Parts: sequence; structure tokens; C-alpha cells
Amino acid sequence: MSVKYFGQFTNILIVMAVLIVLPVEVFSSEISEAKVAAREWIREDAKQGSPDAQLILGRMYYYGKEVKKDYNTAAVWIGKAATQGEPIAQYLFGLMNYTGRGVKRDFGIAAFWFKKASEQDNPDAQLNLGRMYYYGRGVVKDYESAEIWLEKAAAQGIEKAKYLLRRIKKR
Repeated sequence: MSVKYFGQFTNILIVMAVLIVLPVEVFSSEISEAKVAAREWIREDAKQGSPDAQLILGRMYYYGKEVKKDYNTAAVWIGKAATQGEPIAQYLFGLMNYTGRGVKRDFGIAAFWFKKASEQDNPDAQLNLGRMYYYGRGVVKDYESAEIWLEKAAAQGIEKAKYLLRRIKKR
């Protein structure tokens, strides 16, 4: 996270932590006001280009947390964070392209984003990229490449990667 966003982002995290910890029935009107303020701080930081805020805002839309669920808007914000190199956003944007949520389904684009996130050691992206090579989805079927990415995911404790590795070795 860049220094210029650190102060504002820290404020957002504090507000969000307070919202999670405070009992709703005690401060319901204050919490509602704080939620609105936190959402607006996140939105403003996202508009100013903070990849962390863009990811948070995208996830809010993806899951319908404090905003109406909207996969298309989620894809816009998560995609912006992904293009700035945010590894979780890259993984999620790959997943959105793989499933067709918020974007047109495209396995090739999904593989591109999974690879970007995999290169930053995201184990879920490594698993999905390994699967794509294993099954030949969006990439040319390549057991050697599948094995490379699945080994990286397995080394980070991803059980499904270990299972696919066993299948590759049995071939």
C-alpha cells in the first residue's frame, strides 16, 4: 500500500473494526452513521486510485455487504485493483472471468489473471492455474506446467493441489 493512502486506509480499517466489535443494539444509529461514513471513505479512496480500497469496494459489491449485490460493479472495481498489481484482486478477477460473474466468461483471461496472482504466491490462484493447465481450459493442456503450479500451491497447504499432483504422477 502506498504511503499516501496509508492514513486514510487506516481510518477505514479502524471504523470497520469498530463496526464489527460494537454490539448493534447499543449504538444502532451511531453504527449506521459510521457504516455510511466508512463506505464513503472507501468509495472516495477507490476513486482516487487506492488498489486496497478498490478491492474492498469490489468485494462489497460482489458479496452485497453494505451495498446492493452487483457483480458488474464488483468486476469494475476488482479489475482496477488487479491492473495495479493487487494479488488478491488478480485472483478474484481471474475467478470472475472463469465463472462469468460480472464479465463475459473467458478462460483465457482467467488464466492470465490467475498467472499474475500465482507469480505473487497466491496459493488459490496457483491451484486454479494448475487446474487450467491440467484440463486444458484457457491454456494448452500441459501436465508439466500444471505440476509446477500445483506443487507451489501444495507447498502452501492446498489439499486439492496435492490430490491433483497424485493424479498427474499416476498417469
